[in-house]
Amino acid sequence: MDVQSRGANNASDASKGEDTKTIVVDMSTRELLAKYGVPLDSAGTCAIESLKARHVAYLASDKYLAKLVSNESAYVLVYHEILPQAQRIPGNVYVETKDPTAAFVQIHNSFHRDLRSCTDGEYKPATGKGCVISSTARFGKNVVLGDRVVIHPNVVIGSDVRIGDDTEVLPSATIQDRTTLGRRCIVESNACIGGDGFRIVRDEDGRNHRLVHLGGVVFGDDVEFGNCSCVDRGSFGNTVLGDRVKIDNLVHIGHNAQIGEDTQIAASSCIGGSTVIGKNCWVGIGATVSNGLRIGDRASVLINAVVTRDVPEGTTVAGVYAMPNDVWRLVMKDRVKRFMSDTQ
Repeated sequence: MDVQSRGANNASDASKGEDTKTIVVDMSTRELLAKYGVPLDSAGTCAIESLKARHVAYLASDKYLAKLVSNESAYVLVYHEILPQAQRIPGNVYVETKDPTAAFVQIHNSFHRDLRSCTDGEYKPATGKGCVISSTARFGKNVVLGDRVVIHPNVVIGSDVRIGDDTEVLPSATIQDRTTLGRRCIVESNACIGGDGFRIVRDEDGRNHRLVHLGGVVFGDDVEFGNCSCVDRGSFGNTVLGDRVKIDNLVHIGHNAQIGEDTQIAASSCIGGSTVIGKNCWVGIGATVSNGLRIGDRASVLINAVVTRDVPEGTTVAGVYAMPNDVWRLVMKDRVKRFMSDTQ
């Protein structure tokens, strides 16, 4: 085993005095914990932004060091190179490993392998006044519908879902576990809300592992979500679409994304995971916004743009790779001029 467990405190000290719920850890999970040198009294996993006592988290790089909080009694997987920096933040146990991300995903998935529920039609939702529900709709546990909700044929709704007053879900849409829809929302046909995000990690043997996502999706009021569009649930927290967000057909929104109020996203666009788009923004047809970016309020991303950098508020960007639109127009004008001269 090429892993060592090091920290300012030992495991027993780290969990001392914490009122942590006892959890039964099966043998396969215990074997993974032992493999990576993590204390065997681990009670689950958590995000680095929200450490919990006796829960496993990980630092993917030194840029996340600022998110560490002292004295949380968490077990944090770290690279050898950043272990000394992490240990300056006391009160957690830091576990050195060659690949913290791969180790974390395997441990996390082992804790949560039975998370997904089965929607087999045996459950009935709690309904408000005047709801209209197709006989072919299927529901998981703990579904609550507000007043005058309309559920069309062949809709599938998972467990722990809340749907606000006057919302309509059209035929064959899927709303997965831990989703909340506000009032007066429209979910178009074949939309999928709340699928697992695309977080795939290779282990030391080159095998792919998809991270089991524990979060959900939250829509504000008056959100419209187009035909065949998809939004993934958050890794630990929620993917959020604010009030009056309008999503066209065939749009993909990645896990942990945050879309601000009154923003519009046109057809065939792709929004990468953990990207934050501000209020009153426009994303044009076929645009691609990479993961982890910030698009400021009132910004516009024009048709087919590929955005790989943050966009300041009030800015319009275009092109591949996206740049301020006035610059893009000059670039294209120069390219056309050179092309015409070369063909004469």
